Amino acid sequence: MRRLVFLFPLLLLAACQSGPDPLDDPIEERAEPLVRAREAFQRGDLATARTAVEQHLEGDSDDPRARYLLARILAAQGEFRAAKRELRLALEEERKDPLLWDLLAQVREELGEHRSALRAYQEVQRLVPDSVGPVLGQARCLLVLGEDRAVLAVIGSAETRVAADPWLNYVRFRAYRRLGELGQAEGAARAFLASPPVGAIDRVEELRNWLTDQGGRLSAEERQVALDFVREACRFRIPDAEPPEDKVLADAPERFFVYDDRPVFVTLYVPKDDRAKLGEGANACMRGYGRGTSLAEALKGAVEDLRESPGFSPLAVQNAAVQVDLGLRPTPVQLEEQGRVLVAAPALTPGQGVATRADGREVYCLPSDRLYAGLDDVGDMLSYACQRAELGGDAWYSGSRAVFAFETEAFVASRPGADPAPLIRGGEPAPLPEASVAAVGGALASASRWLTTLLTPEGDVRGVEAALPLEARARVGLAFARSAAVLEDPVLRAAADHVLGSLPAELPPAARAQLVLAQAALGADVAALGSHLGPLPEGDALGEREARVLANPSPRPAGPVSAEAGFGELEAALAAPSPPLDSLLAWCEDTVQAPLEEGAHWRELGIWARVARLDRGDRGRALREQVRVAAGDALALQLRDAHRFLLKDPRTVGAFRVRPGALAASPEETAEAVLALVEVYRLLAE
Repeated sequence: MRRLVFLFPLLLLAACQSGPDPLDDPIEERAEPLVRAREAFQRGDLATARTAVEQHLEGDSDDPRARYLLARILAAQGEFRAAKRELRLALEEERKDPLLWDLLAQVREELGEHRSALRAYQEVQRLVPDSVGPVLGQARCLLVLGEDRAVLAVIGSAETRVAADPWLNYVRFRAYRRLGELGQAEGAARAFLASPPVGAIDRVEELRNWLTDQGGRLSAEERQVALDFVREACRFRIPDAEPPEDKVLADAPERFFVYDDRPVFVTLYVPKDDRAKLGEGANACMRGYGRGTSLAEALKGAVEDLRESPGFSPLAVQNAAVQVDLGLRPTPVQLEEQGRVLVAAPALTPGQGVATRADGREVYCLPSDRLYAGLDDVGDMLSYACQRAELGGDAWYSGSRAVFAFETEAFVASRPGADPAPLIRGGEPAPLPEASVAAVGGALASASRWLTTLLTPEGDVRGVEAALPLEARARVGLAFARSAAVLEDPVLRAAADHVLGSLPAELPPAARAQLVLAQAALGADVAALGSHLGPLPEGDALGEREARVLANPSPRPAGPVSAEAGFGELEAALAAPSPPLDSLLAWCEDTVQAPLEEGAHWRELGIWARVARLDRGDRGRALREQVRVAAGDALALQLRDAHRFLLKDPRTVGAFRVRPGALAASPEETAEAVLALVEVYRLLAE
């Protein structure tokens, strides 16, 4: 806390109103040097002021007014020990002057004598009970001494007697933060930011950054409120009627009304079937931007901006996917030329966008914009941002010296009633709301093709052979084999042969089972596969033994499936001659209630699809619809980071864009996705 007191430089003296400032006393003829000293001090000529006041003290060494002025001059020159000496001499003559005690407290605080400063501030408060200065001074000293509870007690005991001061909230923030009471710390920080003192730029930045790091992200409930507000605000409304979105905010969590000045972006993606309802000049992708002192204000501004978009129609957007982006902390970057493109230094990550000012306005290229449009050149990103803001593409040149990289907290609901799904690192825009046979087939082909990019022209399995265990390598081969069988693709067939052929002769049981299953999918004679698995029962179809073989080469009895069943037990039950459908359906119905998390549970999705194919009754039909919905969300919204940046057109469910060398997707994860897609494709194609 050294030098902290002079962040409030001696202005605290003005808060003590017990009497006139000694420097303003009537001027007598004998005080002529003191007058010169005061005038020189007021114009900042400290050397002249010091000489004059010392001249005065030669004739009147007991004048407390002169010693007070000399102490102020010495403090301004950084001579705090000399200032303290003068103040102590002045207090011998005048013990009840709060200005002398207050300056002594500040000087002691500056010297690091916080216990002594604390006692001096207590004396000031005794003399001037209604002043905020001594309360703040005591709180600062106690904060440095590590007595955080005492800090809060001092401020709390005086809150009804002192005027509000934002610095009290800053000190409260520091105390609550050290005590680990983050909720209270957040409240104090937002109270400080609601009316920050002049010249507190560093403290404002400190608290904004802390709020972003600690409490900036919304809970699932808060995200749902934001999405509900947007949907209600975009509905058709009768003129002069109460806005329906106000009812949403009436019951909103307090988080929406506390200080938060982050920018908020609301983007609507209109489904293909509703685009004919758009007005003239409308775009199927519309965006609104808002900013205020709270999330509620920013959301209102963003929706108003959205409703003013050309061709906006409540009927057209009623089924739209809604994406909300909350801007996170911006960091300045420099622009550098590399060849014919502009790049940022430090380099942008895939989840970052850029922002600047153009023609007096803030313009943004969101991370999702960058990915959707395939933009890598920072100049192209800034031009894109200007064009979205209806400015010229080169309008950003005027602000090119102040460019910022930023991330967003982004989430989306792909259809009315859908749960908010997070977009990893501000990922891609929303997909079409429903998976179809064509969309899943295209995703299966793209994902399988992505796996083939792991094979170099020389035929080595890059990253697979070295990094994956044998069972995982065999599962990659199985993914190739099954996708080749479904899509009848000779390239994928060749990839499967290559991966399976690279496996050694001696394999652990689970890897050996994967190899057998892959060869069966490629059309190998079941009888010829006995050398890999041992003797097979006559007439036993390999597909029916799949799950049992994967889990354990020895036979496993089929029986009830527990709620905590692992994939091995589930797949073994599926492979039984008479699968326990009631138990399997109960397991599926329980798990589909929760949305797929980031890094989709691909094996879960595959099991749901297989169970839905087995049951032709009402429960099976309901599960089939759940699979369709889950597949649509999973394919485009729930991929892991490495996959998510491969998306070509995110509004086409599950599409990939292969970018070799850009981001290394996990072959094991992609293989699981392919195997699940095969099952979903089979289900939808029936």
